[in-house]
Amino acid sequence: MDVAISNEGSTRVVTVSGRLNTTTAPQLEAVVDQAAADQSVTALVLDFSATSFISSAGLRVVLNAHKFFVKRGGLTIRGVQPAVMEVFTMTGLQRALNFVP
Repeated sequence: MDVAISNEGSTRVVTVSGRLNTTTAPQLEAVVDQAAADQSVTALVLDFSATSFISSAGLRVVLNAHKFFVKRGGLTIRGVQPAVMEVFTMTGLQRALNFVP
């Protein structure tokens, strides 16, 4: 998995490429924690347009990010591929999280 980080104003954009699983989830978690610690970051975007797989470990990182950033300015998930969206749908998380194309 590769992670690219950019800023759009006070929004941190994290682009995740590859497989988000038990092995790689800690890497994303560290990036999310860093964004949460930065007081200038008011919202988080997770760009999954290049993410081919997400496991329960990846879902946990996404949920923790949602719990934190909903209080600050929000979490948006964009560009989710069909195979990854299927996991969000099967778990019911598509109703709780904010997705954009």
